[in-house]
Amino acid sequence: AHPAQSRAESIAQQAEQATLEALRRVDRLAHHVPGMLYQYHLRPDGTTHFPYVSAGIKDLYGVLPEQVSHDADFLFKIVHPDDLQRLIEGIQASARTLSLWHEEYRINLPDGRTLWVEGVASPETAPDGGVLWHGHNRDITERKKIESLLHVQLDELHRWQQAMLGRESRIISIKQEVNELLARSGLPPRYAEHLPPDRFPGVDHTPAQPGGADA
Repeated sequence: AHPAQSRAESIAQQAEQATLEALRRVDRLAHHVPGMLYQYHLRPDGTTHFPYVSAGIKDLYGVLPEQVSHDADFLFKIVHPDDLQRLIEGIQASARTLSLWHEEYRINLPDGRTLWVEGVASPETAPDGGVLWHGHNRDITERKKIESLLHVQLDELHRWQQAMLGRESRIISIKQEVNELLARSGLPPRYAEHLPPDRFPGVDHTPAQPGGADA
């Protein structure tokens, strides 16, 4: 073989080996990261795939890296129907503006489970004119369950607060009615703290102390 050709082949082999070693290092690091690390590529013709995705995709989406290395359509097929359009529009907007993509959405797995996924990825223009994202997706199902439970509890607390305020308001109203009836009968009011000062100017409006005559 020609010496120049041999050197070129040697350089190409070294570059390929360096690339493989870099990917192995990334895989070892990704093993310790919850969820999955990936590169997501939008080709100029509109098709998509994952040039690189860590093994965590198996736990999150139930597929192997090689199943999405040429075509990413499967991942969109399991997105919850109510979230699919929002997800697609978010990716398209990120591609147009090369701005950070960040989304939370649900996926329906073949085993019947529904998971919440959070994805964050940074885009750049790819050599072929498409867009390449570098990102991380993770399972946030437990966080969403806690958020939902917290929302329910806050709603219940609000209803209790409203009920107690309504109860307190009704008690005050009844005490005022008793005072009015006593006044019409020429008797002193029983609940001085709930008297309108302008109607009972000579009465001490200080609330009665526990154990006093008002008990």
